Formats: sequence, C-alpha cells, structure tokens
Amino acid sequence: MMNKKLPYIYFKTKSFHVYLRLWKLDDEWIGVSYSVRTYNSEEIYQGGSPLSDWYHDDLTVLLNEIDELMITDEYANTFEPLDDPYLDIVLKSKYGKKYLRIDFYWDPTESRDHLSVYLNSKQIENLNMYLSLATGKITKDNDQIKILYDQGILQGD
Repeated sequence: MMNKKLPYIYFKTKSFHVYLRLWKLDDEWIGVSYSVRTYNSEEIYQGGSPLSDWYHDDLTVLLNEIDELMITDEYANTFEPLDDPYLDIVLKSKYGKKYLRIDFYWDPTESRDHLSVYLNSKQIENLNMYLSLATGKITKDNDQIKILYDQGILQGD
C-alpha cells in the first residue's frame, strides 16, 4: 500500500539541486513531480504530473532494480516508467562502483535531447529509503527516515 502523503526528496550534485516527489492519485496511479535547479536557484527543468504519471507497479520495479544494483558488482539496467516519456533512470555497477543517472527529456516526441544528473552511492541509498517509504515498506517513524528529515534530504510532507 502506497503512502498517500510523501515529502520531497532532495539531491545535491556538483552542478544541480534536484527535487523529486511522489504521491498517490488513486489505486492505480502515482503522481510525480521533479525539478532541477542550478546553484543560483534558477529552475532549468520541471516535469511530472499531469503529463507523466507512474503506475504503482513502477515504484516496486524501480525499488527492486535499486536493490539489485546495491548488491551486484556487475549490473546495468534502464528504468523507463510506463507513462512518463520525460524521464529515464539508468542504473549501473561495474567493478563495485555504482551510479544512478536520471535523464530528463525536454520533448521526447521531437528529440532525445536531455539533461543528465548522476547520483552517488549514498544518494542511491537515500532514494532506496524514499521508495521504501513510498511503497509502505517502512514508515516515517523509521530511524533512517528521521535522519533524512534532519539532514534536509526529505522535506515537507
């Protein structure tokens, strides 16, 4: 059972601030919102609902792929939400080095031009915790979730 009210998850990379939020629309659909900003707070990309909702199963698939990435030394896969042509998530592990790349597309019907944001291992673990919270595997009472709130990685409700 998916949690209805979720916070934003925040990622800070060398170049960008990235915000992602998921919420339950109904028993089948999940609302999605994402934003990429520069360090001077200029928003350079914004996307999500209503143009790109996710199926509930998308979260479980992504969570399983991240779990596999974290335990496997050699892994490569691309997560493409069924009804979100504006975002792909590429997961790779080689020689024990793991990364996750989020590709944000401007107009996927016209071009494959996109902005890529790379997450490090710790950020991948944080995303894994967020998806565990979203899917109801853990609650906001979880100690690790409380730490993510305290660190400002999870924001709002």
